Formats: sequence, structure tokens, C-alpha cells
Amino acid sequence: MKSLKKILSIFAAFMMVVGLTMTNASAAENGEIILKDGRNGVTYTPYQIFGLTVGEENSSYAYTINKNSPFYNWLLNNEYLSTSEKKDATQVDLVETGKANTPMWFTVTEENADTFSNAIYNAIKEGSLLLTGNTVVKGEDFTATTTTTHTWNLDLGYYIIVPRVSSGALEPNVTQGAICNITTNAPTVTVAPKSAKPEVKKEAYEGDKPTDGSVSVGDTLRFVLTGSMPITTRYTTYTYKLTDTMRHLTLDTTKGIVVKFGDTVMSNLPAGALTTQEKEIVLSFDAVNYQEYVGQPITVTYYATVDADAVTTDEDGKPVVIDNKVELNYGPQGNQDGNGETETFTTAKLPVLKTDDATGTANPLAGAQFILKKSDTEYYVRNVDGTNGWGSEEDATPLTSDKNGNLVFEGIEKGSYTLIETVAPEGYSKLTKPIQITIDRDDEGKYTVEVTNKNELTGIVDVDNNTVTVVNSTGHALPSTGGMGTTMIYIAGAILMVGAAVIFVTNKRMKHE
Repeated sequence: MKSLKKILSIFAAFMMVVGLTMTNASAAENGEIILKDGRNGVTYTPYQIFGLTVGEENSSYAYTINKNSPFYNWLLNNEYLSTSEKKDATQVDLVETGKANTPMWFTVTEENADTFSNAIYNAIKEGSLLLTGNTVVKGEDFTATTTTTHTWNLDLGYYIIVPRVSSGALEPNVTQGAICNITTNAPTVTVAPKSAKPEVKKEAYEGDKPTDGSVSVGDTLRFVLTGSMPITTRYTTYTYKLTDTMRHLTLDTTKGIVVKFGDTVMSNLPAGALTTQEKEIVLSFDAVNYQEYVGQPITVTYYATVDADAVTTDEDGKPVVIDNKVELNYGPQGNQDGNGETETFTTAKLPVLKTDDATGTANPLAGAQFILKKSDTEYYVRNVDGTNGWGSEEDATPLTSDKNGNLVFEGIEKGSYTLIETVAPEGYSKLTKPIQITIDRDDEGKYTVEVTNKNELTGIVDVDNNTVTVVNSTGHALPSTGGMGTTMIYIAGAILMVGAAVIFVTNKRMKHE
């Protein structure tokens, strides 16, 4: 019993337990759990995880569990219960209810007590641990109203107190249930629930897939904000306000905004409840009017496009971070801060340097043109408004190297690309094969550029500081029809013909003489 009491001392610091007092008393067959400061409108129920049987005159005791109990299978499947061996001296011995020679061991120790408390509460919350059936031992339900204190008279044992709201869902702002132990030495336990701060989560998607932090200029992303309807039964008014702000993103008003409470689309919110600007969405309403959705998710779904200014570096050469932040304010005056969340993204770039093959220091070459292909049918297109897009080969935007030999494909995301030289500088030969390139991004947001077919290329192609250097050699191709080269051939041919005629005539005269 001392081992379990030691473990339980850790639970006293958990989210839902701010006070856990034990009063020594004489041996008893029953004990008490006293609830203090229950939240108005929340129903509290104690569930017995283990029973406790005590011998005559407190001479012996045993913790027990029914093998048909939903707790048994969950504990066993999640390795919090062992039927094979005792791995730690601090683990608590158990037996099957009504059977003395069925040893088991509760594997929760000081090291994993916090993990266990979170896991069992989340399993109940998510429905993987269903507290139903005639093998479940529990106390009566108590719903806090103006009366916030309640005492349960219960069999001795190990309990979890589960808080539920009117819809039957678990209290949304609680992350752990109070776990407590009533024994012969400590038959009275007092628990005082404390809720965590409300929170809102944000998720971002490209199509149906979550984004990985790398995006292209012009991409349209789908964002989903998820909060939870608060309990407001003790208030006459209660503000719930979500404020979502965007940087380097613009709200796509053509796709609309969908607000849901639970599974219900809220198409008739009061005027002013949902307001939008180019880079901001605000949802604000009085939660008192929507208590039928208590504990159910509040979701806001919308779309935003990555702006043209979301290029890889700013004026200081630092990465530009595209961020999207949501904040939560709540309470009777709406001035309490909840836990918000921010999604961040960055774009990549592909710099290209064009040079000649001069010995020593190479010379930059202006006038080379390249197009960039992302897939068999998608080519880089730079729109008039500065955003990027992807279109057919006919619509592809060629970029031209400047006097320093530089050109940059900006605002693209990580992935595989094909770089194609379409025009070589005057007097130089263009590459005969496209350049295959992979752009990757690590967990810290740093991009790397790699040429994957370097050995297949006839020209010199290398990567230095994530810049692809392409070296051109002077041209050796035959001139085209009608050019100066053809004229020179004609002239040379005519000279040869005239020379041959002169020699022929001269030889003929010499023979006559």
C-alpha cells in the first residue's frame, strides 16, 4: 500500500487536483471522496479502477480488478498492467476480483505516473476506454449548480473522477481527471477540480495534405481553426472571440468561410459575429446563447493565398517567415487570454549563375534564358502581379541572366524540378540536356539545392552555396542556312573554281606553245 500511496502523491500536482488531503482514521470498510469547488453545470462521477479488500482487524489487504472491467483490458493493452512478472519493486500487487491466486502488477511508478494520468483521461475523452457495462463500479453522478461541494460514500479503492458537461462530452478545459485512493488509513480524500486555459488550434493544408512548412508564392492554403464551446451556466453573458491574423498571406474571399459548432454549420450567426479584412478574420459571439453545443468543437475553415512578397529573403538577407496566428479571448468581459497557435511557412528559391569556361576566373554571361519545370505538364509562370503560378510549356516564363550572369526563380517550394536552358548567350552553345534539381528543407527550415544528374550533362554544372552554376563553351555548331557562314562557303567555292579555271587555261596554252 505504501508504494501506491507514494505514486498517488505525484497525482496531487496534476491539472485537476489543487488540493488532496487525507485524514487518518480507524479502519473502515468504506471511505469518502469530497468534491470542492465544482464548476457550475459540470457533472462529476467517480469510477473505481481498483477495489481494495481488507482482512479482519486490518491484518491484510489486497487491491483487486475485475477481468471483465473496461479498465482491465485498457490497462493491459497499454502495458500499465502486467500478468507475467513484477519488473519493479515499487509496482503494486493486484489480484483478480474473488480470486486470491491470480497475481498481477500495476506498472505505474513515479517515473510514468504523469504519463498514465494523461493517457487514461484522454482514452475516456476519445472513446477508446468506454466506461459502460455492469462490471463498472462507480459512484452517483453529481451536477454542480449553486451547490459546488459533494461527498461520495464509496467502497475503498482507487478512483478517477470524470467531469462531463450537459452534452455528455468530457469537460473541454480539463486535460486530466482527479485520481485518488481511499484506504483504511486514509478513508477521506478531498479533491478540488481546476480547469486548464481554453485553447484554439490551427491546422494548414495544401489540398488534402497537411503542409510541411514549405510553400510557393501563389499557393492557396486551407486553414482550420478548432476551439471548444465553453460552459457558461453561471453567467448572463460570456464572450468567445477568435482573432486570426495573416502575414504574407491574403484571405481568399471567393472560397468563403465556414463556421461550425459541432457538426452544425452556423449560417445564421448574428450580424457582426464574423468579420473579415484582407489579412484578418474575427469570430466573436456570446457563448451563453449556444450552450447546447457545450464541449463540442468550434471550427472555422477558410482559404488564403501566399503573397508575392513572400520571397525567400528580405532586405536584410534573412528568411521571410509567412505566419498565420490565431488568438483566443474569452470570459464575461471577454478580457481573458486563452492559448492560441501560430502556423509558419517559408518559400525556397533557385539561383542560377551563368559563366563561360575561361581558365582561371570565369566570366559571367548575360543573355542566357532558362525555364523551370515542376512536373510533366507544369512550368514556372511569373504573373503580372508578381505572384507565381504553374502553366503549360507555352505559358512558361523564361528568366534571362543579367550582366552578372545571375537569374533567380523565387517563391517556390521544396521538391524536384527540371531546369531547361532555352537560349544560350551569343557565340555559345546551350546545354544539350536539362538539369535535374532537388530542393529540400530540414526541420529548422533551411533549404539545400542538389543537381541529381550532373554526370549525365555535357557541360559543367555545379552547386555552390545553393546556387546552380552553369558553364557554357563557345559554339561549334554549323551555321544555319542563309547566314554569313553560307556566304563564306559560296565565296570560297567560287575562288576555288576560278583558280581551277586559271590553272586549266594556263596548262592548255603551255601545251600549244
